Amino acid sequence: MISITLTLLGQLAQSVAPTAPALVQGEWIGTEKPVVLADLKGSVTIVHFWTFACSNCAANMPRYNKWYETYAPKGVKFIGVHTPEIAAEFNVDNVKKAVKRYGVKYPVVIDNDYQNWKAWKLEYWPTVFLLDKKGRVR
Repeated sequence: MISITLTLLGQLAQSVAPTAPALVQGEWIGTEKPVVLADLKGSVTIVHFWTFACSNCAANMPRYNKWYETYAPKGVKFIGVHTPEIAAEFNVDNVKKAVKRYGVKYPVVIDNDYQNWKAWKLEYWPTVFLLDKKGRVR
């Protein structure tokens, strides 16, 4: 009885987990080739929405960098999405400086037109999504 219930719960969890929206492509920092989520199926992926002048984003950057150091060698993929909040954050050179200052080692896409922000239905910075190996938001 218990194993049947757990199996059903597992199936229910899989059926209600939404598939992550595709990333709208833009300029990338930290990679020569744009990252496409569909290409990452088979890997657990962390998608990190942030902006460099946000105090909560800045305060949490050391933690995200630690996650990267810990889990990237184990096959977890990381993607940053920089969606600006204030005027200075629309400048890509400023974002590049922030990526360097914060020590971000994973690829970051510039989302100046808020297309990713809207597709992922966001309201706040920072926001972190964990995608399973099938590309579903967990």
